[in-house]
Amino acid sequence: MRNVIFVVCFLLISGCSTSSGHNFSVKQANMVENGMSREDVISIMGSKPSSITDQGKEFAWSYIRINGFTGSHENRVVRFIFNEDGLSYGIPEGGVYGDISKYQIK
Repeated sequence: MRNVIFVVCFLLISGCSTSSGHNFSVKQANMVENGMSREDVISIMGSKPSSITDQGKEFAWSYIRINGFTGSHENRVVRFIFNEDGLSYGIPEGGVYGDISKYQIK
């Protein structure tokens, strides 16, 4: 009986999902363009950044979700850099993620 209880408890605990950060999509991140203000970027991303560094010139968003039962996980990280005027720059044509589908394992 004790083994059955242990297995049930293990399955319940391992079946839990945990997440950290604010969930954002690749599509949202790719909508950010050069010349956007910090406020515009925050509006597109849907939340305040996970971290702000370099005296407010770098904003980063991160998200991770782990499903203990299936072992599946999802994670994304994106950062945007702002110039002295508070406008984003350095974003490649097609967005920060661009066409990632050609690099993903199918």
